[in-house]
Amino acid sequence: MFDPGKAASLVLIGLLLQVTCPAQTDPWELVKQLPSGTKVYVRLLSGKSVVGMMVGSDNRGLSVRRPQGNITVFGKPDVEQVAFVNGISRKRKAAYGGAIAGGVMSVMAGLACGSNEGCCGTQQTCSSAEVVGVVAFIGAVGAGIGFLIPQHKRVIYRFPPKAPNVPGTPSH
Repeated sequence: MFDPGKAASLVLIGLLLQVTCPAQTDPWELVKQLPSGTKVYVRLLSGKSVVGMMVGSDNRGLSVRRPQGNITVFGKPDVEQVAFVNGISRKRKAAYGGAIAGGVMSVMAGLACGSNEGCCGTQQTCSSAEVVGVVAFIGAVGAGIGFLIPQHKRVIYRFPPKAPNVPGTPSH
């Protein structure tokens, strides 16, 4: 059943949404709003990519401080994608994973070797080199798993922009 009160409310909400949530005409505006010092990932149309700290941006492009300390300027027409990076790098995740796995394995080996049966039980004896080898192997496995976890990147600009997925229209 038609309710004029609900219809008026929906029209009013629709009008307010136009005022409070204006359509963003240029996705580059999000790049311009990134504060200096934000870690960014920039992929160029040429296929090259750069990770560094945002120095600044305007309508013409953006500047990024590379890990070596030099500042590189990219023109907006050359940029395919800009993402800001949060979280720790894969190398640091690998180091943490290796340290945690190696540490846990060291504790387990210490507890096992401290028991009445020794490290390898009563059937055989094992050298400390073998125990260290197992600890190192488990640490390497932990480092490998840590390295496989990618760093989180949130894409804020993409050229060409992705078309919205509208049901009933062919996608390319």
